[in-house]
Amino acid sequence: MKLQIGILSVLLVGVSWGQTQAQSKYEIIREGESKPAITQAMFAEAGVASQGENINGPSVIRIPKWVKKKNRIHAKAQYYMYFAHHAGDYIRMAWAEKIDGPWHLYQIGDEVPMGDRGVLDLGDTVINLANGVVIPNNHLASPDVHVDHDNKRIIMYFHSGASTYVNGVRVRKQLTYVSTSTDGLEFYNGIQPVFLGPSYFRVFSYKDQLYALDNGANPYQALDAADPWTAPEGFDYTNNLWNKHPENPFQKDIEDIEGKSFKELRIRHTAVRVVGDELHVFYTRRGEMQERVMMSTIDLSVGDWLNWDATYPPVEVLKPSPGWEGGDLELVRSKTSSAPEDVNQLRDPYVFEDKDGSLYLFYSGRGEDAIGMVRMTYKD
Repeated sequence: MKLQIGILSVLLVGVSWGQTQAQSKYEIIREGESKPAITQAMFAEAGVASQGENINGPSVIRIPKWVKKKNRIHAKAQYYMYFAHHAGDYIRMAWAEKIDGPWHLYQIGDEVPMGDRGVLDLGDTVINLANGVVIPNNHLASPDVHVDHDNKRIIMYFHSGASTYVNGVRVRKQLTYVSTSTDGLEFYNGIQPVFLGPSYFRVFSYKDQLYALDNGANPYQALDAADPWTAPEGFDYTNNLWNKHPENPFQKDIEDIEGKSFKELRIRHTAVRVVGDELHVFYTRRGEMQERVMMSTIDLSVGDWLNWDATYPPVEVLKPSPGWEGGDLELVRSKTSSAPEDVNQLRDPYVFEDKDGSLYLFYSGRGEDAIGMVRMTYKD
């Protein structure tokens, strides 16, 4: 029996003069009792409980047909889910035959040596790249994974920890890098020697241009969508390669309408879906009394990306249910960085569209204790 809840059918009205109205409808479908796909218990059973103390940042792909079965982790594998630990030193991965599981951890366990864990492992050293770029031994997180059918490769954007070094100069930021893989199982050797922007990139394309939203939903644009990771001649590699939008359209509304500063209330991590000329942005907000998944839209047809404006107020898409999502726990205002254990919060949304058009929303529950999924339907 299907339990349908969280029906969303509202008119999102832009509060800024000249902003286009956008009407959206997402229906969240829960099938029976909510159960997580990735849990701390899975890591404990693998003998590495500490590596599962924090679980966040899901990104899911359907394995393309051009990745032959012999090159998959299992002949029956159809889906890969990439995720992270908020302060972990490798990118995790799990595989499944069906989208609703069961999911199986890949290269995670007490028998897996440091350096070989997951799909990208810092090990106990640093990563030396060309152009004098060095990723030090701190952490790797926020995988954002895409299938590039034209070039038959898997692309993963991810971020490094609190610093990067370029010819000995320290860049004191969490930065987004990109890597490629032919099979989606190993990304160490495909890292490009340049960083694109801050952490938590969610990348999307529109009309032959390549964009991203970062941690906080600042928009970024690739200099050259056809060659987005190659720096121009004379480039200073201590800088971000992609261009930043001069004004965050989401934070501007929070400050102008809510009257709250960036420290009080801001968007945390995003998920993006392009629907025609609209960008649907799913996100949670740090500083909410109940952090939950919300959504705004951007009218991309305005042309110049510098004119983008987000609808406000955001629409609630999914809030925590009792149980593993934490909906029965005390309400506390969420804070920056990793979530404490057992809180009434959802984080890290990711929208996955399967080849048949089916939509799924992945997210971390109870703060960052587990990853789960609900089905969605959409009508314009």
